[in-house]
Amino acid sequence: MKTLNLNDLRTAITNKINLFIFSASFEDRCLSIASNIDFGMVEEAVVFMNEDQVPFFKQNEVNLIKIVSCVKYSVIKLHSEKPIENAKKILDFFSRIEKKDDFRLAIDITTFTHETLLVLYRIIFLSHFNLAFVDFWYNNAEVYSYLETDNAKKWLSVGNKEIRSIFGYSGFMSPLKRDILVVLVGFEPERTQKLINTFEPSEILLGVGSDSCTDDNSAIQLNRMKHHELVQTYMHSRTFEFPVTSFKDSKSTIERELIDYTDFNIIIAPMNNKITSLAVAQFAIEHSDVQLCYVPAAYYNHEGYSKPGSKCRIFQNTNI
Repeated sequence: MKTLNLNDLRTAITNKINLFIFSASFEDRCLSIASNIDFGMVEEAVVFMNEDQVPFFKQNEVNLIKIVSCVKYSVIKLHSEKPIENAKKILDFFSRIEKKDDFRLAIDITTFTHETLLVLYRIIFLSHFNLAFVDFWYNNAEVYSYLETDNAKKWLSVGNKEIRSIFGYSGFMSPLKRDILVVLVGFEPERTQKLINTFEPSEILLGVGSDSCTDDNSAIQLNRMKHHELVQTYMHSRTFEFPVTSFKDSKSTIERELIDYTDFNIIIAPMNNKITSLAVAQFAIEHSDVQLCYVPAAYYNHEGYSKPGSKCRIFQNTNI
């Protein structure tokens, strides 16, 4: 993994990228990477967007399309309440790509929903890309819930909808085994409580970030505060720390924490940042009996969710 300042990204692409994937969002961070790369080194771009969320985008989707329109581009419209249809659309898109051995793919993972990103990641593996030529780009946040200065009042979402098993990660749940629910806790304890109360697992493992991708160190304090609230509510839970800035280290931590749970049905909910979500996805791909789940929020902090940070992390995954 390498970390660059956003204003240094124009020289970051040294080999032609055949396809660069972006996701439009209500977060202004969806524009950060696209606004700073050299599209002279990009052959084609695609913009994903949840069309049911467009009213909250504040014209970000228009601005993102305008940025990528200097090259051949397409727009794929998804729907946040139709995950199976979304997966079919993504599969159909990738089935039309002529995948040469040196085909280079780049994905700005910053503002995808966790669910869509994990489905996209699974389909990339199913599509047999040369993983040495797949790059994942992530713009950190400067601060979350920036309209609130009091950490205790910061929020990213309220309410939650139905819990979903993520397409491509259904796992195998044996009725003869006990369940362990593993949650990589973020800033939204309400969604974690929904998971725990619904699954009623025999074991609960609540992970908290040991570092932060944000420019504001208060994010670590906020994460620990939300994590502590959950631990106090579910006193029989176990806890662990995981790094949020490194795909490789995050995955290694998950492997280490679950090594003694081979006799359990393992259910994992990645609720932290997108880097750790991909680490969980890779772990699940390597352990096909593991199930990944997702609980959509009822309402997001559209007006003050995050401010773009100054950094971009670029990493590859060639473990499979």
